[in-house]
Amino acid sequence: MKRSLRNEILAKRKAQSAEERAAKSKLIMHELIGLPEFREAKVVAFYLPVNGEVDTTEMIKWAHQEGKEVCVPVVHEQKKMCMVVYEPLDRMKNGRYKIPEPVGKPERHHVDLVVVPGVVFDRRGHRIGMGRGCYDYFLKNKKCVNVGICFGFQLVDEIPAEPHDVPVNIIVTEHGVVRM
Repeated sequence: MKRSLRNEILAKRKAQSAEERAAKSKLIMHELIGLPEFREAKVVAFYLPVNGEVDTTEMIKWAHQEGKEVCVPVVHEQKKMCMVVYEPLDRMKNGRYKIPEPVGKPERHHVDLVVVPGVVFDRRGHRIGMGRGCYDYFLKNKKCVNVGICFGFQLVDEIPAEPHDVPVNIIVTEHGVVRM
């Protein structure tokens, strides 16, 4: 079930035009930055977008302009992910899963809010990612707000959840905000 749903939604995500993705990402950004939890957060972790994900580039710029410390994920070994401080001019390399990562940056142990990617989310906060478990591993012992961002078609009523899955607290789409 998870695999077929993942494949179906990835195909829809890939089928979007660049213009459509950019317009929806901008709407998602406005919903995200309007969240009180986001406004209050001093340290925010974002992902760097790949493969048609919601584009976080402008969100990251906005967060920097607002004086927030921005972090992005680095995967050290299978499932072991940490957040490192990120500046837009940082030297980058392709990481373990061909996702851009800053080179030689310090790990940030405390994060106030994590913007979580996903392929599919449900209205209970559960998510299906790419199947690697990196975010579940990272979030399992963190005391922070977890915000899933996705396009509206990626939000479904219910998906199967495993005991190790860590749900998000809030989901933001171009259509609005869903709180758990």
